[in-house]
Amino acid sequence: FNKTFSFLIYTEVDIGDLLMLKLQWEKDSFFSWSDWWTPFTFSIQRVRVKSGETQKI
Repeated sequence: FNKTFSFLIYTEVDIGDLLMLKLQWEKDSFFSWSDWWTPFTFSIQRVRVKSGETQKI
């Protein structure tokens, strides 16, 4: 099955060019205990990055 997770990262200053993106899985609630005996693959098919947008009015 497919699942989409979206999030926003906010910084006060321009961080420059994105050189590396590190993902870390914090909880295993996404997978059931039955998956423990079988190897699973977690694949990321698309990463979109927007820059230069502001929330200021």
